[in-house]
Amino acid sequence: MASPGLSSLVDFVEHRNGVVVALSDDKVIHRTLRSAIHRVVDTRKDCLVSTASRKTAMDTLKELAQAKRPSLLLVEHRFNGRSGTDVILTVSQQYPDTKIVLLTAEVQAGNIAYLFELGIAGVVVKPVSINNMLEKMSNAIKPPDDLRTLMSEGHQRLEDGDYDGSEAVAHRILEIKPGSPAGLMLLGDIHMAQDNREAAISSYLRAHTEAELYLEPLKRLVTAFKGLDDDKVLEYLTKLDWISPFNPTRKQEIGEAYMRRDDQERAEGYFDRCLELVQEELPSLYSSVASGIATAVEKQAPGMAARYLKESLDAKKDKLDESDIDTFNRLGIALRRQGKWREAVEEYDRALGIAPKDAGLHYNLALAWHDGNRRGEALSSIRKALELDPALPKYGDGVAVNIANVFLNAGSPERARPFFETALELNPSNSSARRQLKLMDKTASKES
Repeated sequence: MASPGLSSLVDFVEHRNGVVVALSDDKVIHRTLRSAIHRVVDTRKDCLVSTASRKTAMDTLKELAQAKRPSLLLVEHRFNGRSGTDVILTVSQQYPDTKIVLLTAEVQAGNIAYLFELGIAGVVVKPVSINNMLEKMSNAIKPPDDLRTLMSEGHQRLEDGDYDGSEAVAHRILEIKPGSPAGLMLLGDIHMAQDNREAAISSYLRAHTEAELYLEPLKRLVTAFKGLDDDKVLEYLTKLDWISPFNPTRKQEIGEAYMRRDDQERAEGYFDRCLELVQEELPSLYSSVASGIATAVEKQAPGMAARYLKESLDAKKDKLDESDIDTFNRLGIALRRQGKWREAVEEYDRALGIAPKDAGLHYNLALAWHDGNRRGEALSSIRKALELDPALPKYGDGVAVNIANVFLNAGSPERARPFFETALELNPSNSSARRQLKLMDKTASKES
């Protein structure tokens, strides 16, 4: 008979038809888990899927979710030479009701803090006894106590727009447990929903005072101060980073905060550490994270943007496809803004190897050649762009002027004229087009 402490595990398997999924390359873990499960439930019960295959584990979780069966996932922090963080992130996003327990041979407080942020419910440190395994699983799936039930009700009322009802629940939580950080955060969330930022900040600060190492109040303070006090945003982001230093998203946020201060050296340091963490824990996201960093800095620091855009492309190696053309275009523009037209030409040529019929690439290549005063190459590229997309000048008056300037610089003013005229049709206040047409008219009248 199972002990009272394991009743939640028995209920999970026997009454709720739950399934434990173990993703591990450790044979000892699989044996321990089988022994643990069979100690508390009938060995014939179909309640355990033990595998070293990510695909099998993910397919199983998908099937369980579709069948509306509860699941508990045990996943190695590192297995088969790879990090399990991407599995944790994917499961917490796609199957938020799945309880996740981390299996690890070592405990790094900062790393574990980040994984709790991602959604794990517990940690099993190996080697592990059967009893300890049972205890960890049972704790992960235990039913909510009165306070957690109230918190769930309070958030649901808030989501439904019942501010008075939600606030009443928050005060009830604080009556049961004075100074409850969860209750104070709920109160702050209610104030934020009512646009009472000052009261919200007060509640979040009280929650932070009650539990200084608790991450959630600090996260709420970051949100509350955004757009109001950038120094405070950076202060609380830095505190979060100290408690949970392995969160790459936070490194990026801190980098962006330093960019707003125009402290590019510190910003770049945080961006680089962000990408190091992504490479270690979530390599499949490296390209998109690098591209996101470039987006955050490209107006202020084109050189930095070009570096991260190149890293974004290089991370995909031989898997580049037409979905990356926008990144190539952004990289070329960032290089041109630095006067590096030759490097821009190289990147556009690389992109044209993927999408040779992309008119936008030929257009941008023409501008790069134009920057280098390579008239013949610029003219050839712009003609190719117009051949592929005759409507290109209609995309904007700036585009039409750029096309006209390529022809003008190549010694073809009459070929340039219709594009300047198109620019004025699109935007009558385009002074560059108007000025060039006047000069061309003046030249023509002198020649006649």
